[in-house]
Amino acid sequence: MIAGLCIGRKDEDCSEMEQGMQWNTEEVKTYRLNATDIDKQLANNDLHLFPGRLSVEQAKKLPMTFVMTSEFDHYERDAVHVARTLEKAGRLAGWSKSPAAQHWWHFDSRLPESREFLNEW
Repeated sequence: MIAGLCIGRKDEDCSEMEQGMQWNTEEVKTYRLNATDIDKQLANNDLHLFPGRLSVEQAKKLPMTFVMTSEFDHYERDAVHVARTLEKAGRLAGWSKSPAAQHWWHFDSRLPESREFLNEW
């Protein structure tokens, strides 16, 4: 699992692979592609690039938020952190972790579960 929460950090909660991530690897190209100034954004924990680094103080400024993730989502660690932080800040509207599903499963309209999800919105 690759979590923006762990990239560039040494943390016992992060896996050995996550702790060893380097900015030139394939796994973090998404972050580079979405960055405007990667070094500055990393140093400042820019939430546009690293929403998984949300603090309680930052969360208090957000509207009520619903967080979705899945069992095999490579951003699952970040989503759980965001949900817990939003809850501490009183800004969590709800959250969902879908079992046996991958990242963005709910947008794959070929799946019956996805069609059901999309119809609810």
